Amino acid sequence: MKKTLFIASLLTIALGINPAFAGHFHDNSRQDGPRKHQPKMGKVLKHMDELLDLSTTQKVEVLKIMISKREKFEALRKDMKDVRQELFKASRESEINEKTIRSLAKKQAGIRAEITINRILAKKAIRSILTPEQRELMDLSRPTMHRSGKRHASPDYANKPKPSMGK
Repeated sequence: MKKTLFIASLLTIALGINPAFAGHFHDNSRQDGPRKHQPKMGKVLKHMDELLDLSTTQKVEVLKIMISKREKFEALRKDMKDVRQELFKASRESEINEKTIRSLAKKQAGIRAEITINRILAKKAIRSILTPEQRELMDLSRPTMHRSGKRHASPDYANKPKPSMGK
């Protein structure tokens, strides 16, 4: 009973459902803050479940990975925002200080590298809990897992057959 309640609570959090208003999803269009344009974890988890037919255990594990990833990304996004603001200020100065701009650009590149590394580690962690069939389907469906489509597809995506989206 406790395990079922725990799983239901995690899924409720992931799907962004307020238990008092089940079925009514929060409108993010007016949200301020670092996650304004970030898709909700619930949408990503729901899409993964529809595509890969995840088990309850897999959903919980993916959710845990996503939550830990979000915590790391929030700090990195804040750092990136601060650096962008500093770069903006530096670019508006009457006298351009090249040394300062180079330093900020290097800091920005370091943050981008950390974001990329953390994203890859999260994907690897998620892949590790999938079955071989689910990993293959995920690889074949890569563009549908991202908002941007083929831009994120693996180089050999064009040579692979399209997956069957029906269950």
